[in-house]
Amino acid sequence: MKRNLLLIIVVIALMPLIFWTSCISDEKKLARQEADSLAQVQAWEIDNYVDDFGDKTGKYCVKTEVTGTFSDSYVSNEILYVEFLVDKKKSGIFLHKRDTSSLAERSIGTVTIRMKNSNGKILDIYTTDSWTNSEGIAIWDKDYFKLKKFLKRSVGKIRVVIRDEYSSSYNFTIDATGFTREFSLL
Repeated sequence: MKRNLLLIIVVIALMPLIFWTSCISDEKKLARQEADSLAQVQAWEIDNYVDDFGDKTGKYCVKTEVTGTFSDSYVSNEILYVEFLVDKKKSGIFLHKRDTSSLAERSIGTVTIRMKNSNGKILDIYTTDSWTNSEGIAIWDKDYFKLKKFLKRSVGKIRVVIRDEYSSSYNFTIDATGFTREFSLL
């Protein structure tokens, strides 16, 4: 009897501690959810182009940065760093293999860009254009307008697969959240 009474007293004494720990855990979960939500809303941000000297040019774009994977004839599922930007005239995708300090891949031959949004809509773009002579993939003209429309009409995650003529494949996911709002501020 004393043993049962002692057990009941211990349980009653520990109840506030259990409740308090649960509240802290719930508060941490809520804070984490808010941070995740904020990160999603701010997936796109306005960025200022810079010239060769690192000086701001006064020309702006909206930009998101994500990670993904790439595979080619030598490696499979290696880390990929992606910069995806859209301005008022064109869009650029910069694919950095293994680290952000490496030059971005450029389009050699025809590059196929395939996107699928959370509603199951698919956009296919074919381009041969590089952003510069040394790096990046550029999207211009009709394809640019199709891309911009696709981004504005998408909600949430968009899966992207890019393939070139030399069997390289790049896979990543961008989030359309915030694109329309940020783009309207350009």
